[in-house]
Amino acid sequence: SSALAEIGVLRLGLPHDVDVETVVSNVRRRRDGPIPRLSPHHLFIGEPTYHGGPGQDVAPTTAAGPELTLTQRHERGVTVGVLDTGVRTEHPWLAHFDVNGVGSYFNEDQRARLDADSDDELDRQSGHGTFVAGLILQQAPSASVRVCSVLDSHGVGDEASIVAGIRNLLTSGEEVDILNLSLGGYTRKNMPPISFGRLFTEISSRGKGIAVVAAAG
Repeated sequence: SSALAEIGVLRLGLPHDVDVETVVSNVRRRRDGPIPRLSPHHLFIGEPTYHGGPGQDVAPTTAAGPELTLTQRHERGVTVGVLDTGVRTEHPWLAHFDVNGVGSYFNEDQRARLDADSDDELDRQSGHGTFVAGLILQQAPSASVRVCSVLDSHGVGDEASIVAGIRNLLTSGEEVDILNLSLGGYTRKNMPPISFGRLFTEISSRGKGIAVVAAAG
């Protein structure tokens, strides 16, 4: 992936019958030189399946309450970059706010965004990014929200897509103050992926403080 290459990370593809964890463990046990920094390429999901979590299928529902309204806007509120499934900017709750998509996915029509596999059922996490944008605007109505698609409509994404999305967002000309990643997953030995470490080191080296908020777990 070009996004990984830009931060100095090489991604290798292996045959499907190769156990990646075994390869990583064997290479890291080498004794003939420095131990290379490597890890599996991780997957992440917006809302994982867990005991006590939402178990029913996604389905339309009635309106939860009155539309949000913007009562006061400062000259510039914070700009929150949301790395998620995308956003439906035409949603009535978002109509009065400064919210938009960044990148190539936010302009998709409703069917492509909510039912990508065309089985006439809402995909497992369709609307997740729109929901997260709404939560942010409930708490900070003067914020500007910029949503970048890094997860598909089933809520699944990988390291490369998340790195590419963050870099795309930060080079879009927006003055991003906060990055919100409402996603999570399992990593090898619970360590952060190499690509994330390099990316956030690069971000912090720019000297501009950007708060990164991520799901815990």
